[in-house]
Amino acid sequence: VQAVGLGADAQYGLSTGLTVFGATRSGTNRFAGFTEAWTNPSSWVAVNTQSLSQALQRQYASLRVDAYWNANGQVGGPIRTDRLWFFAGLDHTTNDYAPAGYDGTDSQQERDSRAIGKLTWKAWPAGLVEGFLQAGRRHVRNFGLSITTPSEAAADYRQPQVSGDVRAVHTA
Repeated sequence: VQAVGLGADAQYGLSTGLTVFGATRSGTNRFAGFTEAWTNPSSWVAVNTQSLSQALQRQYASLRVDAYWNANGQVGGPIRTDRLWFFAGLDHTTNDYAPAGYDGTDSQQERDSRAIGKLTWKAWPAGLVEGFLQAGRRHVRNFGLSITTPSEAAADYRQPQVSGDVRAVHTA
């Protein structure tokens, strides 16, 4: 995968453009799949400021993780042996946290879901037709929450997106 971006840093959610080149999996005559899930429980985030005064402990509070997990999977295989194949993938992340130094009770709550589907068809002996459709939805409540930005001033950020492509390739 290659990505080239211009404009503001990604952490600010701003961009004047991004070009991405990637490759998706293509047909195979055997079914295959993969799935995984992982998490980072709040109990895994250490506090190393116990020796400081209460005021300094609040000032140097570490990131507070309320919930963090990711689950994803993919599957692919033949629909018709040597003629038509499919690939599909799903991904979801939940990330609820309060930034380092923030001493309020609220948190930045992120939900990010993505899916892709692809078909590859051997339409003639030397030709393939491929198409994919991918969609995603990102929602962040209290976007921008920080030690200097309270939840009342943070944003509700929504970013739906859909894209796709179809191409035909003839190999001599």
